[in-house]
Amino acid sequence: MDDLWHFVILLAIILAGFIALGVSLFGSERSEFQNVSTLFETLWDMLLGSMAQSGPIPSSYWSFDPLMLIYILLYNFLCFMFMLNFIIAM
Repeated sequence: MDDLWHFVILLAIILAGFIALGVSLFGSERSEFQNVSTLFETLWDMLLGSMAQSGPIPSSYWSFDPLMLIYILLYNFLCFMFMLNFIIAM
């Protein structure tokens, strides 16, 4: 149970950092990034495998903005690859 508690704390710190970064960088551009609660829901959904709709082609916006692409790839890499491996290792 102690390992699970440390996992939750680490996940909360990573999510808080990405939420703060996302709101400050993309809050004025995207409705999913406007405030903390909607960004948390967006990041949680992305952690579970979905992408936010962005026009006629889903996820087309992510590839046009290089800063957004780096943000999304870094989030997916850290949260999915590292955190999933941490929870599996426990």
